Amino acid sequence: MNNINNTEKPVILFIPEVGIYPFARGLAVLGDAIVKQGGRVFVTRDTGQMLRSPIMAMNNLSIIPSETEIKKIRKANEKIFTMIQKEYEFSSIELADFVNDELMEEIDELVCKENCNLEDIKYRGFPVGKIAQYDFVLETKFPYSKKLSNKQKILYIQYIKNTVLTIALVDGICEKYDPSLFITFNEYAQCQDVRYSASKHGVSRMA
Repeated sequence: MNNINNTEKPVILFIPEVGIYPFARGLAVLGDAIVKQGGRVFVTRDTGQMLRSPIMAMNNLSIIPSETEIKKIRKANEKIFTMIQKEYEFSSIELADFVNDELMEEIDELVCKENCNLEDIKYRGFPVGKIAQYDFVLETKFPYSKKLSNKQKILYIQYIKNTVLTIALVDGICEKYDPSLFITFNEYAQCQDVRYSASKHGVSRMA
């Protein structure tokens, strides 16, 4: 983390769940300290890219959210994101810039292979099927089992897709911005993805 004050190697606040105020506030305080020491900080902006994030679970969104529910989450995210941008000197990273139809098709195909064991799915070397169980259990309060109901299986697949997407996003951010550090709020599955991908690129990660 010796390069955090180097403007050529920015610090990334990776926070798709920015609509959860304590999460956003905690990361913003750290980011502000870095800016005041001469570093450059970017904060990620999710405008609907994440398939299942903690703010969705917190708001009890349906397993397949309606457009109304999705708009509610986007509005909550945008409100706090705008507040942060007004208060702090952060640049922004649009997650939408790293997502395209080809990537989403790749993600869909990964979980739709015939007779595929969801628990064993890996993406770019990372066991996304196993890691996704963390967020699945966190939301459902239901011990993971191979005998999931249809609803539980759909939710589990959403979390697998989300972990895959996070790896792709962080890989893209590393390649484009060459950061020195990623900061996440906690150890959710998507944050473990950030740690894994950052490590591949020789970038530090702090929770």
